[in-house]
Amino acid sequence: MIEQILKPISPEKRGAVISKFIRIGALFLELKNFNGVMQIISALHSAPIRRLEQTWDCLRGVGPMGRTMIENFERLETVMEHTGGFKSYRSTLSKSEQPCLPYLGVHLTDLMFVEEGNKEWVQVKKLDENPASFPSFEPCNDVKLLNWFKKNKVAEIIRELGLYQQVDYEFDVDPSVRDWLFALGEDKDHKLRQQPNSKANAEKWYQISLRIEPKKGEVSESYVKLLMEEERMREKITELEVKVGRLEQEKKELEWSNQSLVDDLKMLHRMSMMGGPRLQDLGINTSSNNLLNAGRGAGGMGDNSHNSNNSNNNVLVNNAAGRGRGRGANPLGSLPQIVDMKQNLRGKG
Repeated sequence: MIEQILKPISPEKRGAVISKFIRIGALFLELKNFNGVMQIISALHSAPIRRLEQTWDCLRGVGPMGRTMIENFERLETVMEHTGGFKSYRSTLSKSEQPCLPYLGVHLTDLMFVEEGNKEWVQVKKLDENPASFPSFEPCNDVKLLNWFKKNKVAEIIRELGLYQQVDYEFDVDPSVRDWLFALGEDKDHKLRQQPNSKANAEKWYQISLRIEPKKGEVSESYVKLLMEEERMREKITELEVKVGRLEQEKKELEWSNQSLVDDLKMLHRMSMMGGPRLQDLGINTSSNNLLNAGRGAGGMGDNSHNSNNSNNNVLVNNAAGRGRGRGANPLGSLPQIVDMKQNLRGKG
């Protein structure tokens, strides 16, 4: 979360990212996912994020929506307030119906206090077995017994956590999101980058925070413009990468269509050799140059992109793609015409 908030250069965009995480936190609270709520609060309260005054000012200054976001964030803080041993959280959790996901940090802390604050063995006084001494309760030999109070407290905490595992959330599984999360969990580099308690990560994030919002008196206007220009260039690179991906997809589609058209032509040629109508009778130009151009079209689109003068081959490609960009008549005939001719020849055979 911290890394995602610090990515944008402009405070307005950082404010938009924070707003999105607050909305996610509100949804977590609605779903009674208290562990997720605490993760949102911890990230927004971290030093690299809390010090971003310009960012928080932009969030507050977006009108009613900004005020709503701040109110939602304050509501999350109230529920997960740590004072009184997380009294507010414990009260909300006790009233919550399942399914529910508790904040494990509180319960793990309870286990630690029980473990560290109570001895494993307790020393007690053994009473004298002589009935005559019973009324006086005079102790004699010391003995050690297992601290059953401690074991009961540990079992009580674990039993409480087990109650919240009885009912599952009824969500529709999105395979793409599920696989992405699983792959992310197996990415060791990602785990290392996201460890909030890592000293290296904390220092790195704080330095980024200082770079995007320097302390007062330590920044020049030209430096801010340079950062803004860097962000615009990154956005431009992202747009170009998307366009390249689309062009690659179109290239594959054109290659497939061109190959299909050439395969149809070859089949018609074989049929004519077996006694069927000649290609010339069907209105198809069978000159060596034309067949050579068709073969080149099937061999790869790379030659087509570098040979703009090959009009016959370009027309073939344009008709195969069905985009109508070519000019002039296609010497091989359009794709529907060839399909009709294939069906007629098969019928005659």
